[in-house]
Amino acid sequence: MNPFYDRAAENILRAVAAKGTLLAIRRYTLENSETATGSGRITLEEQGLLAAIILPGGEAEASAGIRLTEGLVEERSLEILAAAKNAPFEPRPLDEVEYAGLRWLIRAVTPVAPDGTPLLYKMIGVVKQ
Repeated sequence: MNPFYDRAAENILRAVAAKGTLLAIRRYTLENSETATGSGRITLEEQGLLAAIILPGGEAEASAGIRLTEGLVEERSLEILAAAKNAPFEPRPLDEVEYAGLRWLIRAVTPVAPDGTPLLYKMIGVVKQ
């Protein structure tokens, strides 16, 4: 780890916490899955809170390079910029966050980690049906 990036991670956490919100994040696993029937038990594996800033869906889709036809999902997606420092775990696709009273499924995660030091996670979330 580089001391410069360690300080940067702390500064990013302070800025995101001051201007953003705390999001509940959860990771579930499917246990005892049967391929033929599609049955199994979903259990909570990990959970915690992320300091994050939320951007509107239109900006999220544009920054991810995703084109939507006729705005089909545009208002039902958002971009999440989460501080990596103090994150309970590294987010990945299929994790779930809560925001604005809705459950959002993480579709994509891009870590910003110069010199191997995680600073920020850019995530795209869609409303969980």
